[in-house]
Parts: sequence; structure tokens; C-alpha cells
Amino acid sequence: MTSQKHANHTKSTSKTISWMLLLLVVSLGVLTLRIENKTLYNFNSWFIPFAIIGSIIGIVQLFRYHKIKKLEEYIYSFVYIIVHSFGAMLIGAVIIAGIELANFYFPTNNPTYQEAATVINKYLKGGRYGSRQRLVFHFENEKIKDKNIGVSETLYNQAELGDTYTFTLQNSFFNIPVIKDKARQEKGGDQ
Repeated sequence: MTSQKHANHTKSTSKTISWMLLLLVVSLGVLTLRIENKTLYNFNSWFIPFAIIGSIIGIVQLFRYHKIKKLEEYIYSFVYIIVHSFGAMLIGAVIIAGIELANFYFPTNNPTYQEAATVINKYLKGGRYGSRQRLVFHFENEKIKDKNIGVSETLYNQAELGDTYTFTLQNSFFNIPVIKDKARQEKGGDQ
């Protein structure tokens, strides 16, 4: 009787921990989306290595602990690999969100600096839950080059191809530039 109570308590605890971890990942994702347009670099491509690593771990675990003999087991093995890949992507999401949030929210005493950039493209990134306005800027600084940055609807509607903007940047906790301000330069004002 006592072992059954312990087993039920363990299942309950593991469910609670699973929901808490899922809530943590979702919260970090929402916070990261809020600062996405305020950082100069985007880390979305970092999920690919985590997915690949998770798939490799899934394949190794599959062949190490399971013997595949029937067609149903091949389907099970495919799901097994996807679950490992998804788990690795969740771990990657937590790591990436932690880096982005620490970089944005932990203040540093680094001075601000300005970089000029020209609008070279503009597009709407549409989705099921609405669209986001994006401008592609070409920075004069060769280290930064071309950056795709989300902007407000007002700025998107005002921006024209060839417009020059001055970005006020500050290198933060992980030395990744954070956008403090962006202002449009008047045409013909630098003569």
C-alpha cells in the first residue's frame, strides 16, 4: 500500500514539474519575443544545431536500447527520434532565451554609440495571428552588414527604400548590441 502511494506521489510530482518546466519555456519565449525588435542579432538559427543533436541522441538511444523487428516499431522509432529532437530544441530555447534576456536586462556601463544604416528592403512577415513589419537595413559598419529588424507599424509606413537611419546602440551583458534608439536622418541634411 505504501509503495502505491509513493508511486502515485511520484507521478503527481513529475506531472507538476513537467507543467512548471513547460510554463518556464513559454514564459521565456514570450519575454524573448518582447525584446526581439530591440536587439541587433537574431538567434533563431541556433535551434537547428539543437534539433540535429537531439535527433542524433534519439538515433543512438534507439539503436542502443531497442531492437526493431516489425513495421510498427519503425513508426515508433521515428516518433522516438522526433521526441528527442523536440526535447533538445526546448533545451536550446531555454539556453538561447537566457542569453538574450540576460544580455538585454542586465545593465552594463558600456557607452552608447551610433551606427548609420540604409533601408534596402521592407516586407510584412505575415502569420496566422497577425503580421509583423520588418525592415532590412544595410549598416555602414562592415562587422554588422545587413540586418533584418522588426519595427513598429508607424515606422514601417514612413520608411522608404534608401532612407538612412541612425541607430543608438549599446553593447550589453554578453557584448551583443542592444538598440536603444533609431532615428531617421533628414534627406540632404549632411551636406
